Amino acid sequence: MTQVLQTADFLLADAARLHSEYARLRGAEAVHRVTLRSGETAFLVTGFEAARRALTDPRLRGRTATVGNRRRLPEDLDKGMNSHMLNAGPPDHTRLRRLVAGAFTRRRMERLRPRVQAITDELLTSMARHDEADFMRGSRSRCRSAY
Repeated sequence: MTQVLQTADFLLADAARLHSEYARLRGAEAVHRVTLRSGETAFLVTGFEAARRALTDPRLRGRTATVGNRRRLPEDLDKGMNSHMLNAGPPDHTRLRRLVAGAFTRRRMERLRPRVQAITDELLTSMARHDEADFMRGSRSRCRSAY
């Protein structure tokens, strides 16, 4: 980790700038020290292996709510979107994980594979007809009719 960003303001930028900044950061290092708008120092992890190590390191605590807060959501919406397992530590995370573990067994995931593949193929085929793709708009309209 060699680069220190002055601020993480690019997180508020339009999609083009956001994606180009992430690409630049991924090409430089896997972990970056950033200063949030609040003045707090944080670490932005862009590398897969570094993210995997960070997410399994018991010394670190998830702060994904920081990302959700970047758009200044109303308090009730913010709480609803950021009150989840990734933001919970033991014992809450452990309790919640036990509750949902049965839904994510290898057998259940294999049973979902054909449907997930069909949806993926349909989305990619649809995207191939266009010069640009809006993943959010495309997935929202597709997800409403998928199930």
